[in-house]
Amino acid sequence: NSAIGMLYTGSDPANKTQIRSALNLDALDDEAVLENYKNMFDSYRGFDEDVDLTVANSAWFDDELSPNETAENCLIDNFYADIFNVDLVSNIGMIDSWVNFYTNGLIQKISDMLRIDHMTALVLINALSFSGSWTYQFELEDTEPDVFTNKSGQQVTTDFMHTQGLDLKYYFSDTLSAVRLPYGREQTAMYL
Repeated sequence: NSAIGMLYTGSDPANKTQIRSALNLDALDDEAVLENYKNMFDSYRGFDEDVDLTVANSAWFDDELSPNETAENCLIDNFYADIFNVDLVSNIGMIDSWVNFYTNGLIQKISDMLRIDHMTALVLINALSFSGSWTYQFELEDTEPDVFTNKSGQQVTTDFMHTQGLDLKYYFSDTLSAVRLPYGREQTAMYL
């Protein structure tokens, strides 16, 4: 969504209409779309001291291309994007370094997944890093082996964490069991 939003900033009016439709934002004008992205990225900043959430964006323009200054400023102002104007083929390692930094070393290299050649004019990258402490910690002594059935139907024995007496949000049906495990001050959660 973020990369498509960044693409939106430099698109012509016809393409912007198509992107708004694809993102189900038809009712919004250009200014409202960009304001929504800015508000989204602002909401990720410092909302919980027990959660480290980093969302970073970048636009990598080939040095043969002169980026539109309005679109470039829009990327900086609404997406907090880092802007680079480099020979993409010769400097692909810079993209790896950027991703490594903004994922706190969890993703060290993506260049082998990119198809950058002399025809590449622009690369948009969105990186996400999350680390948080659960609001309710599981006790190690309450971890026990049990049977888990994976997607292909194969059963494997693995460790299961158990806890009791917590006021967690959960859902049970004949086909689904789900639980919400909150982090920090409960502003973020893992849904299983």
